[in-house]
Amino acid sequence: MDSAKRGGETPGAGTTVPQFTKTVSYICGECRAENEIRPRELVRCLECGHRVLYKKRSKR
Repeated sequence: MDSAKRGGETPGAGTTVPQFTKTVSYICGECRAENEIRPRELVRCLECGHRVLYKKRSKR
């Protein structure tokens, strides 16, 4: 029987499911460098170490 017909099966041990980490772009208030920060990561510029970052505007 085909796995699609059985339905609800989880991937086997040999398969990998891609995991996407959601990163958000921020702009440093001091040096204007663009930074990508993941959840649970320190809010600090990677270039100068400044702690004031502004969220980049989304384009609709």
